[in-house]
Amino acid sequence: MKFHHAGIETTNISESVRFYKALGFKVERELSLQGEELVFLILECGTRLEIVETEERHRSNGANMHIAFEVENIENYLSKKVIKQGGVIEGPTLLENGWKNAFLYGPNREIIELIEPMPEQWVPPDNV
Repeated sequence: MKFHHAGIETTNISESVRFYKALGFKVERELSLQGEELVFLILECGTRLEIVETEERHRSNGANMHIAFEVENIENYLSKKVIKQGGVIEGPTLLENGWKNAFLYGPNREIIELIEPMPEQWVPPDNV
């Protein structure tokens, strides 16, 4: 397992990107995924932030954040008793880009995302 990124929800993605650029982040990638607008920012050292634009009504007080870890076998991690006890929020989900992800609670109710990158041999499903 390795650290992948920290994610921050915002109602104004351009304002957030401008702020983090001032801290030295550069835009790594912009995309729409599962109906959400996302921007990945990266520092020279490889630290990533994911900025996700959401509507105000979906937010609680303050910023909603998560920490993401890249794993090789997401189902293996989700089958562990200590993870099941914390509570899986959502997933595993096969994303449009071929990656899998799942969200779960950590021991302090922090939100953790597990990401399994797309296998090299992955073939996208036919759009029927």
